[in-house]
Amino acid sequence: MLYLESQDRVFSQLSEELERALRLNPNYALCIRLGQLYPAKVEAVAPGSGERYLERLRAMGQRLGNIKPAALSPLTDWHSVFSGARCV
Repeated sequence: MLYLESQDRVFSQLSEELERALRLNPNYALCIRLGQLYPAKVEAVAPGSGERYLERLRAMGQRLGNIKPAALSPLTDWHSVFSGARCV
């Protein structure tokens, strides 16, 4: 899942393009076929989601100065953190 804060309304198209590009990687394509991964999606998040991201990690004990944007996260409940999000 790619979370994106934006006013644009192209998330459905962006999800398809992201998935198509990722499937060019044979290892990714195999993991999808085997059911080890779900296909990529883009989810629009409400304004202020960056602050909710920081709040979530601070609640887990991370110091604000140590929190960096992550390309991948092992945490699985971001949808609930980004309340007001709509899935596409």
